[in-house]
Amino acid sequence: MVKIILFLMEQTEIFFVFVRDNIDKEILVIVDKYSKNSFLCGGRNPESYSRLASKKIGAVIHKDFFELILTHIEPIKLQRKTFYVCLVPKDSFISSIDQINVEFGAFKWITIDHYIESCDSVNNKLIDALANPKPFDFAPERFVLLKPLSRKFNTRLNAKNMNQYVSIYDSAGILFIRQQQQVEILVGLASFNGENEAKIIGGKREITDNNDPLITASREFVEETGIQISINDLAHLIERSTVFWLGPGSYLLYCVVLSEDTEFIRNIDVSFIRTDEIDHLKWVPIDAVSHFLDQNRSFFLRSVFRQHNKNPLISFLNTIQPPLPPIVIQKSTSE
Repeated sequence: MVKIILFLMEQTEIFFVFVRDNIDKEILVIVDKYSKNSFLCGGRNPESYSRLASKKIGAVIHKDFFELILTHIEPIKLQRKTFYVCLVPKDSFISSIDQINVEFGAFKWITIDHYIESCDSVNNKLIDALANPKPFDFAPERFVLLKPLSRKFNTRLNAKNMNQYVSIYDSAGILFIRQQQQVEILVGLASFNGENEAKIIGGKREITDNNDPLITASREFVEETGIQISINDLAHLIERSTVFWLGPGSYLLYCVVLSEDTEFIRNIDVSFIRTDEIDHLKWVPIDAVSHFLDQNRSFFLRSVFRQHNKNPLISFLNTIQPPLPPIVIQKSTSE
């Protein structure tokens, strides 16, 4: 018999119980690949399951999906546990989610009777809710990615997989690149406990960004540098750049090679005035990045710029060449 185990988290736990009306009513559980234990979809807050699904199981469900459930489904509150019981439409992605191949486990539908038998005790209020689940009154498909996403640093994105990552990002930033006598990248420096801390210029998304990482990256850059450009204009400038997914931070990094007509950014370090987030801006030669990070604290940047032959970001930066020096043609002098 499969034992149903509830995640034991701090304080109040939230569980999302998905029910599908098959021959018998069934509920969705997650079966761990190694322990073979089964779990309800839940955790301490709506984002916990999103994290669990992306990092432990391999399928990604955006936290906004669960936030909508919180506002659309009447909760069942039992002591320190709260259950949201939802009826899954037959043509919904969730109804066939058990067909997905995932790395660390599997989704499985079990009958409600099986679930009740496997639990030590089930409150009658929850049993009634399982027998009469509430349907979604919103379309859930746009919140779910059935293909597992990379958990690695520095995955280079393309037109085919870009939308998948855009839909679940947490943070976004911009890495400007200029071609001087050598190729340089722009980083920010801030004082932290008496030490200089180097950072990519970017930050977390906000509700006003409307789930658009271009806006998140541009807004953060404008806020942190004080540059005199509108957020929309900056977003337009970076929209055709090369984009990398920094997996552990759910971070989208826009790498922008600056052209000659962007002097206001190429010389931004000269006119920069200290902001609440950044004390200094610095252009760092690519060849000197490792030495620079040794001199300045930054765990995140060290992870991004790890020097090994399989780092796609390093490989990309190494393809960018400084401009060739102008060819000077000397006139020949006749005797």
